[in-house]
Amino acid sequence: MTSAILLMQICGRQGVPESVIMEITGHSSREMFDRYNTVDEEDTRNAMDQLEVFFAKGPQSGPQDTKKALTKNEQIS
Repeated sequence: MTSAILLMQICGRQGVPESVIMEITGHSSREMFDRYNTVDEEDTRNAMDQLEVFFAKGPQSGPQDTKKALTKNEQIS
């Protein structure tokens, strides 16, 4: 794995917008970005956890509420 791909994964997991990641890594086209922007099992699991928290809290909660709830749940586990 190259450092650019690792950087893309880390930034994506931290919620950095893809347009910003593309600027940082120098990807000028969506096609090239998508070629190297991989989704692994951990990414999928985290997304499902976020959705579970979102639906449990209801549609009035925002992304920040979901992240806070996940952090609290991870500390309990």
